[in-house]
Parts: sequence; C-alpha cells; structure tokens
Amino acid sequence: MIRFAPILAAAMLLYPSTQSYASSDRSEVVYCHDVQRQLVKRVRQRHCDGQVVTPSQAKWINDRIEADRNARRAQTLTQTAVRQHHGFKFKSAGAAFAVNHHGEILTSAHVIRGCQAIEVRNNSSATAYAARVKAVASDSDLAVIQINAPTPNIVRFSPRPPADGSPLALIGYPSEGMIRRVPRMTPVLISHAVSNPSTHGLTGIAGDVRRGNSGGPALDSRGRVVGVLKAKIDTVAAKKLTGRTLTHLGVLVERSRVLRFLERSRTRYVIDGAQTAEKSGRDLFNYGSRAVYRVDCLVKG
Repeated sequence: MIRFAPILAAAMLLYPSTQSYASSDRSEVVYCHDVQRQLVKRVRQRHCDGQVVTPSQAKWINDRIEADRNARRAQTLTQTAVRQHHGFKFKSAGAAFAVNHHGEILTSAHVIRGCQAIEVRNNSSATAYAARVKAVASDSDLAVIQINAPTPNIVRFSPRPPADGSPLALIGYPSEGMIRRVPRMTPVLISHAVSNPSTHGLTGIAGDVRRGNSGGPALDSRGRVVGVLKAKIDTVAAKKLTGRTLTHLGVLVERSRVLRFLERSRTRYVIDGAQTAEKSGRDLFNYGSRAVYRVDCLVKG
C-alpha cells in the first residue's frame, strides 16, 4: 500500500531546521507558513492551513523568499538580454524530464507547440541548453526533445498503472505569478471519477494543478513515473465529466500511452520493477527534481 505521508512531507523541504510552535489558544494570532505558496502570513491559529512558526522563523523564511525573488529577477533580466540579442522573446514555459542518459527529454506536445526555439535548464541550473524536437504525437499530447548534452539523472517508469485513489507527486514549475526557477512537488490523488484511463485514455487526478506543471512527471512514492501531466481541468469541464462541481483537478497521459509513444519514436526508457522501499518526502523530491527540466518556448520578437 502506498502511503501519502512521504509525498506530503516534501512540502517542508524549504523549511528552516528550527522547531516550530503552536499555542493551545486557537484564537491567538500567529505567523502561518503556507509551504505550497511559499509565504508567511499572520492569521488566527484556527485559520492556519500551514505550519505555525515563531517570529524569528517567519523573518528567516521571508528573507529567503525575497532573496530567491531577487535572484529570479536578475536571472530573468540576463536571459531576456541574451534572447533579444538573438531576436527571440519568451512565450511560455512548462516542464519535462529525462528518460535516458542520451539527452532525450519527454514533455507535452502543447508545451513546445508554436515555438521557434526551445531552451531547457535542469532543476535550478542557470545553464540553458538549446533543444530540438525529435518526435511529436499530437493525438496523445506528447513530445521528445533532444539536447546536445548527456542527461546523467533520469526517472524510470512504473511496471504497472496506479490504482484509483493512489497518491502521486507532480514535479514541475507551477505558475505563481512568476515563472519558477526551482521545481516544486505537488501532492495529488488518482481520481477515476474525473477520468478513467480505460475509457478516456487519460488518468484523472485531484490536486493543486497549475500552468507550468504541464509536461512534468507524476511519480509514485517509489519515484517511478506513472504518467505525464497534460492539463488542468476547469470546473465547467469537471462538471460535465462527473456531474459535480469540483475544483483542483487535472489529467495525466496514462502510462501505457506514454510508453507506446516512446517505442514508436525509438526513444529508450527504463522500467523499474524492483520492490524498493518508499522514498521519504525529501528523497522523493530530490530524486525526481534532478531529472526534471524547465522548458522555455521562444518566438521571434
């Protein structure tokens, strides 16, 4: 049985190594660290959906968030200058992941659609690689792009599809008003009520899916790929599928369709059938993020 705790634990990766505290008075105003959105706010303790922290911890977290924002702004300005020199401008971004050690990276077809140039960078690296399109399957919304460099870290595929209700982790670059420089892990649950792979060819998931997750891997708690994030589902589409008003939903291109595409495109991949132990939240994020790339779509400006 896959446990959800290791996946949820990864939400605390950026948290300082000091102890947090919580008062017994639930009406007290406290500092609340929203780990998923990476912000600290002052709310009554009963309204805190994140981690209650001390004032010194709150300052440490806010300082780190501001430093990261400044670094991203500086990097963005540098990238923009280089792109403008070559006549390109940024259009959009998504995620991708290495499936073998030969520079072949899997993503969603819509992430690279309409791009006149493609840049990828691994994890939080400032080094950008030019990528070319090797293969595209518009019907399954998948694409393989190739960089002229080895990909030392890869993710392997699960030998079987996940059961309904199984917890998974998405690793990508979810939009939060600014394109992320560092990938994030988002916990989700398989939901066949949203989309059943046997009837729709897609696997439904319930979780905080956002733009920028597209093309990223969905991992089980052993770090194996069970699908590729295709899209977020809006509430209108969700109601048509389920008859209920639901939010925070998405769909994956299910595992068998992904593998068929890789076979047709003659792209090597690895299936991990070993009965390895579940990874801790930290190990799961570190393992997956090393193989994940941010994909920048560029057009002539």
